Amino acid sequence: MEPAASLAPPISPTAFLQQVQRLRELLDGLVPLLRLGLPPGFQELARNVSLALERPDSLESPDNQLDFVEEFAETLWGESLPDLFGEAGPSGSPAERALSRSRLEASWEQLDGLSQRLCTDVESWHRRRAVVAHRSHRRWPEIPNFSTGKEGSVHSLSTGCQQVRSQHIGS
Repeated sequence: MEPAASLAPPISPTAFLQQVQRLRELLDGLVPLLRLGLPPGFQELARNVSLALERPDSLESPDNQLDFVEEFAETLWGESLPDLFGEAGPSGSPAERALSRSRLEASWEQLDGLSQRLCTDVESWHRRRAVVAHRSHRRWPEIPNFSTGKEGSVHSLSTGCQQVRSQHIGS
């Protein structure tokens, strides 16, 4: 099978750039809702988003897209929603805290939806690659096992996309 770099990317570069821009907006909107600022994993994600937006041509590479999506999903599921406020929680009146909590939950749902869409696109890309490989070699290549994270191809979607997937399958 050809390496991922010689294939079309999982998501068109233009569409992927739009998703990265949306992620930037969501991360920027999250900062004022968190009393202690972005957790370290989200700070790293914000740096990766900035780098991607500074060099949009890097979003054309399948490997870069796969890495970006996996890192985004792992970051999103590395922090739980209640821990984002920190131990002390948001400051202000009960009404202000409730409003902050509501906004945080809405932001989290949007991040979750974006992550789920990107993971679904990447998983579809892996399936399409497997079908093409099967047709050309008359055998099924090893592809990532999304339920166990076992490596069998150029990339496997380890914890991040699996968690996004299992969260929605279970709900």
